[in-house]
Amino acid sequence: MFPKDAEIFCNVDYGGSEGIYLGISVRYEKDITEFNPVSGAIENVKRLAIERFATGKTLGDTIDDLDRMNLVVSSVTAALYGGKAEVQERYAKIESSEVARIYPKSEATKPLTQSKYLVRIAETHHLRGNAKFMELAERIDQNYTDYQNSLKGLSMDDIFSRAVYMKAMSDAHNYMLFKHDFRDYELDFYLQFQNPLEVVGDVWTDRNMNHNEVGFVLKDISRQQENYLSEYPLMDDINVSVDDSLRRYMNINLEEHLGKIAEKVIVHHIADWQTDIEALNNAAFSDCPDDKRLFWQVCSFGTHMSTERETFIRDTPAYNTMAHYRENDPDIFGFYIEVTDVDDSDNVIGNVYEIGNYAEFAKHIRKVAVPLESITFTYSDERSEDEWETVNVSRKEFDANPRHFTVEKGNVAERDYHPFDEAQLARLISQERISRDKVAVALPHVLHLGVTSKLDKVRKPPEKSPEKKKPKTLAEKLEAANKKAKSHNAQKHGAKKPKERE
Repeated sequence: MFPKDAEIFCNVDYGGSEGIYLGISVRYEKDITEFNPVSGAIENVKRLAIERFATGKTLGDTIDDLDRMNLVVSSVTAALYGGKAEVQERYAKIESSEVARIYPKSEATKPLTQSKYLVRIAETHHLRGNAKFMELAERIDQNYTDYQNSLKGLSMDDIFSRAVYMKAMSDAHNYMLFKHDFRDYELDFYLQFQNPLEVVGDVWTDRNMNHNEVGFVLKDISRQQENYLSEYPLMDDINVSVDDSLRRYMNINLEEHLGKIAEKVIVHHIADWQTDIEALNNAAFSDCPDDKRLFWQVCSFGTHMSTERETFIRDTPAYNTMAHYRENDPDIFGFYIEVTDVDDSDNVIGNVYEIGNYAEFAKHIRKVAVPLESITFTYSDERSEDEWETVNVSRKEFDANPRHFTVEKGNVAERDYHPFDEAQLARLISQERISRDKVAVALPHVLHLGVTSKLDKVRKPPEKSPEKKKPKTLAEKLEAANKKAKSHNAQKHGAKKPKERE
């Protein structure tokens, strides 16, 4: 017996080995028990459940097999929901005995999507024929995929700290795709955003998820449209030029794409990039989340890579490099890098965010950085690798005798910098991340186009100097002097006029 008010839908896709597979599933509200992170209690709630109860397959996997399986879907749908069980004819015989497929024009030209969510929507949602809704659904689904990808590589502490927001994004995604009855004006409104899922997820979190469903939030957002249009990136913002806009590039091969930038930009000290490759690999295998969040500066005179944490602590080496080093050079670029994973080929994977005008970024660092309070030095005894000493030094002590702590006391293996206000630094870094996550997502080739375009503008080829004349030989110099002397004498004494013929 099927649950009350359940929906039955079909899904057709290529199989893992061979053939075309048909899955017949039921979707219904299911009573489950789960932990509520807001109330801190275990509660009985209703959640959308999808369960497959029948599967079919073809022996072939050609396009004709795919079409025939979709005809089976037509028969199943007609049998379950139609007035009478019949199969609609979709084929016609032509003279060459081939089978000609007959589609409505709009369906024939519509691109297929790989998303399992969009397949379900296209077959079951009451707005499935609405082009605006399908466009919004595809964008919401991509927003959710991007958000899930951004969580890869995070530590368990980071995952737990984001648990409430993760649940909010999941709730917003499911409700907007499967349950909300969008009006036409709502579709127009949400289609203005690059990330409509983030808009709803943020408000749902701010309301502490204290309603029965996300629909209340959607209605509130629609009533206060102007507030949100000014806070979140819009689709119109994507149309600005490559040079003037900021982009982020998600889940890319860092060594490959950053290496292309280094190759284009660096003129001197190219070996800096090899040091950066080591830093990326160390970050990938580090257990410390702070090690995976980096700023990268690249210009004609090489590169520098520093952690985000140390960059925002005043007077650290990272701060001094990022905030002051050649910030006014026209060919300097800055990027924020988030290391997230290592793939099966040992490539370091991560996210890259453009910083924009580096001079402005350097000013920003100087303005917001948190004062340094102390430094922890870890010394290794050169006689034995097993003997270590850790000393915490105040900023005042270090400034009074820096050589004592960096050279005389022993071999410095590690340095850890501590701000006066750890909470202030944490808030600052959190705000920076929120700001970065609001910029548009782009493909990696846009990153390289932007770098190339800027370099073409700031590195104009030098003007050609006039060719130098070859030095004259001695004979040429004597001949020139002789001509000059004859000319001078002719002007001084006057040239004799030839006699006229009688």
